[in-house]
Amino acid sequence: MKIKGNHIILAIAACFIFSYSPAASAEDAQDITQVSAAGDLSGLKDILFKLVRQDELLDEAIENLEGASGPVTVKGLAGIKKTLGVVRKNLDHISWLNKKHFTGVQPGSETEKYTRTILSYSDKISRKSAQINAIAARAASAKNKSALRDAPSSKKSGKSARARSVTRILAEKDAWTGISAETKKLKGSSHKLKATSRWLHVASR
Repeated sequence: MKIKGNHIILAIAACFIFSYSPAASAEDAQDITQVSAAGDLSGLKDILFKLVRQDELLDEAIENLEGASGPVTVKGLAGIKKTLGVVRKNLDHISWLNKKHFTGVQPGSETEKYTRTILSYSDKISRKSAQINAIAARAASAKNKSALRDAPSSKKSGKSARARSVTRILAEKDAWTGISAETKKLKGSSHKLKATSRWLHVASR
């Protein structure tokens, strides 16, 4: 949580007045607390906004990986992998923001409301990351088996056709293997996010 220069001056002034006027000190201290709480809420709202966006991206990834619009192409898988990589990095950044606000978060009804919602979204993201990881692992395993099973089936075709078939199968297998590797990292990042969100929520209660 960042405190602007004038707020620091106000804090110093409050400390100075305290030695001469306890009543004035209590008033100034209350003002400083209100400013701090406002700063906390602004930061927590930003975290929540970022989490909502990551949740939406994971929903899209699940829909695409499950082939809602038809079989996923190698190009499509490359795009999904890139998206998952971006989400993973964003989750790591949000975990960092959680830690940043942990020491400065002010307990209170408004603050607790936001941290509770942050924790709820972190739980959702953790479950969806695990779901994506399971989808990718099953698909990667299936492609490994089909690469061995389906490639010989094109022997009746010409040599060039067989080469294209094998190339396509191997490309799909590699794409799913890459997705599977990325989702494992995503799952780890989501676990870290959930842990930092839980501690942030505890600090706000």
